[in-house]
Amino acid sequence: MLTLQGLFRLAVLPIIALLLVQQKAFPLINLPHLQPYVSWLPVSIQSVIVSNRPSVTFSQGTVVGSTIRDTLKNPVDAFRGIRYALPPVGDRRFRRAEPIGASDNIIDASRFGPSCPGKQLLPIKGDSGNSEDCLTVNVFRPHGIEGKLPVAVYVHGGAYNRGTASMHNTASMVGWSDQPFIGVTFNYR
Repeated sequence: MLTLQGLFRLAVLPIIALLLVQQKAFPLINLPHLQPYVSWLPVSIQSVIVSNRPSVTFSQGTVVGSTIRDTLKNPVDAFRGIRYALPPVGDRRFRRAEPIGASDNIIDASRFGPSCPGKQLLPIKGDSGNSEDCLTVNVFRPHGIEGKLPVAVYVHGGAYNRGTASMHNTASMVGWSDQPFIGVTFNYR
């Protein structure tokens, strides 16, 4: 008997194959919005879909970011919303953060993670709402530069009851700098 999930896969597979062919023919097409729908595909096929985006592989998996070009002097590779600890919910609430285990997952790091709960005085551009599952880090590097660079870490203020990593435009700071460096922001509770 065919399940709803099986039917979905049968219907979507030809469409995804067509998009993959398009992706190879037109490598400038960016398809990050497909990632949630193709997570059940083998990693080798998933990687084709996100191949034109900046990526870094480490023990948690392959983190796939985005390149910000907007109004910056120099383009910046942004890896946003990367979890640095297991979600502090349920039995882990109000306890020491626990590390994330090794994996071969592809992690979509194209947008900021949610802010930790708190009182916001003003709306913050780029804020993704709030959640107790908010322990994320954001890394910004100059596009096309490999190797070791100095690192600047921005710790947002807020007296432990407001604020978020997205309240500082770190990408702009990295993109307009005359000296290349890596910028890091993070949410904390």
